[in-house]
Parts: sequence; C-alpha cells; structure tokens
Amino acid sequence: MPRSRTRSYLIWQVFGWPYESTAAVARLVFSGIMQTHPGLKILVHHTAAMIPFFHGRMKSMFDQFGEDFAILTEGRLTQHPIEYFRRFYGDMGAFSPGAVNVARDFLGADHLLFGTDAPFDATGGRSSIRESIAAVKNSACTEAEKSNIFTTNVERFFNLAPTS
Repeated sequence: MPRSRTRSYLIWQVFGWPYESTAAVARLVFSGIMQTHPGLKILVHHTAAMIPFFHGRMKSMFDQFGEDFAILTEGRLTQHPIEYFRRFYGDMGAFSPGAVNVARDFLGADHLLFGTDAPFDATGGRSSIRESIAAVKNSACTEAEKSNIFTTNVERFFNLAPTS
C-alpha cells in the first residue's frame, strides 16, 4: 500500500502513537528507572496510552512469564511490573467517557489530569478541548474526582499553588 494511502487512513496517528507511548513507558519500567526513582512522576498522553486498556493482559502475561522477567530485569524490579505501570499519570486527550472510566479504574482518579490535543485538530484545538471536557463530565467519576481532574490533580502534579 502506498505510504500516502496509509497516511490518509491515519493509522499511525490513531494506533501507532498510543503503541509507541506504551512501548516507551514499558522500557522505563523494565529498565528499573521507576524502581530507582520512586518519586518520579510521568504524564503519559491519551489516558496513559494502552496501559489501562491492556492491564489485564499485561498482568496475565507478567504472571505467566514472571521467572523470565526476573531474569531479564536482573533484579531491577522489587514489585510486580503492573505496580510500576500504576504509577504513571494520564491526560484526558482520549475523547470518550469510556476511556476516562478505564483509566480511572486502573490508575485511579488522582492520576488523571485534564489535557487535550489542542491545537492539533482541524479547529485549532477547540474540538479537542470540547471533547475532552465532555469525556470527563460524562464519565463515571464522582463530582469530586471530576473537579480534581480539571484542577487539583494538575496543581499537585506540577507543584502549583492552588487557584482560588
């Protein structure tokens, strides 16, 4: 298939970007960086990419091949790998309440920050902002969790003074 046709289907933007983000995060986990720096906070785009959506498969595979992972990581991890993945943060640039719900269930609402794809959409960001707001508002998050996603979690993540 010609490269121009592949681009027209947005295959990389829709599927490649989250995969590449997930692969990068996995490399951080298995390198031991998350173990060595327990206070490290990393924000992963689009509700933490594929991590929340594949956490069941990840846990199953990590359990199944636990001895292999112990050998491969040469003792760099003292916890089950899935616990390091739970430490990441995700933004809300996923545009669906279902994505917000899955990310909340895996990461916890305190690890979700409001974020969008702005200005990378056909409307200069307006559509992305609108869809990200709607995804949070229509999610199963409590009102307190929604408020935290929109403000408090961002303030806490970036060590900002609370807004009044």
